[in-house]
Amino acid sequence: MMAKRIRILEPKAKELSFQRRLEQRAREIVKRRADSIWDGSPLSVVEREMAMTLSQMDHLRHVRWRMRRQMFQLELRIDTRLIQLTPRSQLQPDYHQERRAKLRDKLEKLDQERRKLDLEHEKQLRPLQDRLIILFNRHRQLNP
Repeated sequence: MMAKRIRILEPKAKELSFQRRLEQRAREIVKRRADSIWDGSPLSVVEREMAMTLSQMDHLRHVRWRMRRQMFQLELRIDTRLIQLTPRSQLQPDYHQERRAKLRDKLEKLDQERRKLDLEHEKQLRPLQDRLIILFNRHRQLNP
């Protein structure tokens, strides 16, 4: 009798987007030449600007992460209140229907605020990404 062959399929590594690859390469450049970033050469000026742009991007992401975390915690509190206000059985009258409606409205507003925050974050991040690609190309021209 022939033994069954079992093939284990490993998930493919998620390909990085162009923006992530660009950012990763810029970080490698800044990290590799961290000791000579303060000399007066044009190459080091570009590298300092790259480091500053990366730092601004990191700060922007951290602020977004904190805001989303606070929104998530608020959403959890509202969900907990909603669960606490649900009627226990069909036989009992529903005294908290109005409060539940207000809490659902708060959740809807919170969701709208989250979408607005995401769009604003993208609008703020886009110029930094554009600047990073310009600096990366300038670095490639100065250091072939």
